[in-house]
Amino acid sequence: MTAAVRRALSSNLQTRLAGQILIHVKERGYAPGALISENALAQTFGVSRTPVRGALAVLSKRGLLNVVPRRGYVLKRAIRDQDLEPYSDLASEDDKLVQQMASDRFSGALPDNVTETELMRRYDETRRLHPLAPDRPAEDGIARERDSTAPLRNAADSVLDTTDLRPVELRDELRRRYGGDVDQPVITVASFAFARGISRTADLVFDLRFLPNPHWVDELRPLTGKDQAVRDYLAEDPAWAETMDRIEALLNDWIPRYWAAGKSYVTVAFGCTGGRHRSVAAATEMAERLERSGFAPNVRHRDLSSPPSDSIERHPGRHSEAGELNE
Repeated sequence: MTAAVRRALSSNLQTRLAGQILIHVKERGYAPGALISENALAQTFGVSRTPVRGALAVLSKRGLLNVVPRRGYVLKRAIRDQDLEPYSDLASEDDKLVQQMASDRFSGALPDNVTETELMRRYDETRRLHPLAPDRPAEDGIARERDSTAPLRNAADSVLDTTDLRPVELRDELRRRYGGDVDQPVITVASFAFARGISRTADLVFDLRFLPNPHWVDELRPLTGKDQAVRDYLAEDPAWAETMDRIEALLNDWIPRYWAAGKSYVTVAFGCTGGRHRSVAAATEMAERLERSGFAPNVRHRDLSSPPSDSIERHPGRHSEAGELNE
């Protein structure tokens, strides 16, 4: 973080805190000449003295406080409603953000359990202060939040990462987990793009980038691995059937062993470069094969909605296809 960015964030915090201090002083009816204690304000707002001192300096420049040697800041005059007007926009922004977060939570867009990366992205984009770290970086607040909820998390029978789940997918997952007695683990067959990060929740990952890439076939580029034309193209390669057969045999052997060992959830992920063709076709076909074997897999395509991209798919040609594995 550059010095300029740090100064901007510090200034933003001091301005917000100055508005909160004014409201605090007005609501409690401080009289002119009353001492404004840095320590008391730091305890009230749960911050260190440094941002409080900066906020008081802001109010002093506005002519609302006087600096008295060896005493500190004292109230120059009673706080009026118009003194709060410069900070009303900040409060309005917070209200809008709270409303948006509540709406996202209700719709399922904001999950109960998300990764720290996702939380950081949300806080950074909104520039909202984390309530457990109003004067520190958001990751400090997230760390404190995780510490405070650790006992609950440790006591839980299972933890569900809902970061990448849409509401309907979350509903299906909960139904599979808690819908009644079952005699097999919850099986999820997923596809993903290596270019957008490896699947974080997978127990088994199969890399399909050694197969020819349908993206470089003009008529197949706009299609996906769900389309029969793409599946037929991949099936023409002798390695496709052999690969699917071997993975199917492995899963038919291992899934019951996972269940016998007490593992309730098994996620099998297939990855390719762009996450739209090879991995999707493999996940779709493997789910069909597992269903014929008596399992009830859940299918998820993490990156299927991503648009086709030549830059992501690297350079066409069989030689470069092998090179995908090294990138």
